Amino acid sequence: MKRITSLIALFLSFVITVLTMTGCNKPTTNENLTLEDIELSYRDYTDSRANGYNTELFYRNEHRINLGDPAVLYIETEDGGYYYATGTRSGKSFEMWRSRDLSNWEDLGTVYSPPADFFGQKDFWAPQLLFDPQADWQHYLGESAGEGTGLYLLFFSARGTDGSCQLAATFSKKIDGPYTHFAGTNANGDAISAANPLFEMKHLEGLGLYEDHPYGALYKEGRSFIDACPYIDPVSGEKYLYMVRSRRVDASNDVWGLKMKDWVSPDYPTTVPLSSYGYTTVEQKQNYRFTTRNKIDEGPFLYYKDCTDDGVENGKYYLTLSIGDTNDKLYPVCQAIGDTPLGPFTKIQPQKGGLLNTPEQKWDIHGSGHHAFFEVGDELYIAYHNYEILTPGTIGKRYLAYDKVEWTYNEDGQYIMHTNGPTKTPQPLPASSSGYRNLSPLATVTASSGDASLLNDRLIARSESDIVKEYSTTEDATVTLTFADYVTARAILIYNSYDIAKAFTKIERIEFSYRKTVDGKTYTGKAIINGLGFDVEANRIPTEYLVYQGEGAMDQLRACGAAIAEFDELEINKVTIHLKKAEGQEAVNLSEIMLLGK
Repeated sequence: MKRITSLIALFLSFVITVLTMTGCNKPTTNENLTLEDIELSYRDYTDSRANGYNTELFYRNEHRINLGDPAVLYIETEDGGYYYATGTRSGKSFEMWRSRDLSNWEDLGTVYSPPADFFGQKDFWAPQLLFDPQADWQHYLGESAGEGTGLYLLFFSARGTDGSCQLAATFSKKIDGPYTHFAGTNANGDAISAANPLFEMKHLEGLGLYEDHPYGALYKEGRSFIDACPYIDPVSGEKYLYMVRSRRVDASNDVWGLKMKDWVSPDYPTTVPLSSYGYTTVEQKQNYRFTTRNKIDEGPFLYYKDCTDDGVENGKYYLTLSIGDTNDKLYPVCQAIGDTPLGPFTKIQPQKGGLLNTPEQKWDIHGSGHHAFFEVGDELYIAYHNYEILTPGTIGKRYLAYDKVEWTYNEDGQYIMHTNGPTKTPQPLPASSSGYRNLSPLATVTASSGDASLLNDRLIARSESDIVKEYSTTEDATVTLTFADYVTARAILIYNSYDIAKAFTKIERIEFSYRKTVDGKTYTGKAIINGLGFDVEANRIPTEYLVYQGEGAMDQLRACGAAIAEFDELEINKVTIHLKKAEGQEAVNLSEIMLLGK
């Protein structure tokens, strides 16, 4: 493995620029390079499992935090931002962690423990975090809280003495708590405290909602609710609550929603079902083409996308939810689109990109469901849990994971989410954390063969069934990324195919057209990487995890694995990548090229 070193300009009698390596490596020399060319000193990740990775540039989902149903917020601070995470763990309280780099986490301890009069006895599940800058301290925390606004919300569900799960809301001035319950009279005129669930079924009796609807009536004695998700509409500023009607007295879990007068006062007449398991809408006219052994739609989250800048006339609301049981192999996150916070919502079919975060059956990732989105600057990430696989067919604890979310169009022209994951290999940190973003979309990309536009569309293909497609060439090819002006590059990631038959084991050659200014004079040349390797073993799925074990079974690669080269900052205006097919290989595929820089 090569180590990162500084780029040092040396002057000869005729001015030339040469890079040398420092530290424990000897200077690089290559008599075949011209005087203007240099061999770039870089760090690769060909054996990333053994040698780690730079946590200032990358993260990896390594099962560090034992959490189910995660909620994550990113908060900017004067000394740099922090990621805060909580989720289901003990079932008796909620704990929290924070991190600067999504790799190293600090345990902040317990942020919520129930008071003596709390209605919930056990099964504290699925906490959801939200910051409301307008929330009044005195209103939610009492007169002793002092005057001011801006509170963190922690909503969750808990099981009461009657065996049903109900929703709870708590509040804190600080992200890391302590979180406390409202005590007083809410906007509905109800005297409430920790002893009262946030949403009570009795208030729906007699409203007559959905009596003649295919979905059925909203009121039914004994109904139970889980997975509370508070939401502030960025368009109107109005408050909403999303939740899941569980299967305690019903055949399926479904997502419901309603307006909130404030965070402790449901506007009960606005309650509406938003999803119906097994159907694209609550009208139940079209089957949804993904079913599981248990009839479950759960773990809702709402996200608004203002699409004006992306060529879409109007913004859309995206209701995302998990399908199936948390113990299911797949347990994917699907997306439904609506025009208002309360829909109606229509699930996007899987074959049209509707599953935005799901492993394949053949992957050694188990479950990637119950989730939350978090924004870091202008980037969107999904936090979710998955299971550690101990042996084939045996799973362990749930762990926190996260991946980048991008946007694309499906065949129907719908603007939809696409997760570059779930992943188990090093991925770029959000730009707000590393200081470097993906510059490839700024470049003009050409290729000597194949569709070059697939190489900088920000999207990584996950499988053959994905609506996202890979770049493919049936011959040796040259790919060029050209920038209108010089940019500062820091690392390059060349994402491999998910198909091992079309994957590369190395990138033949990469040429960076660079410049360097010394003493007021600017010199140009090429910085070259020869034979950048791909970490096959770190990306290979052990054959014992494959569904098919018979004759002809072959190795599989995890999606979203990349050949990575990390180097000191380099001013460039062009990257040229030379691809070479292996002997006997029908085609070589790339999924994406990311150039991290400024």
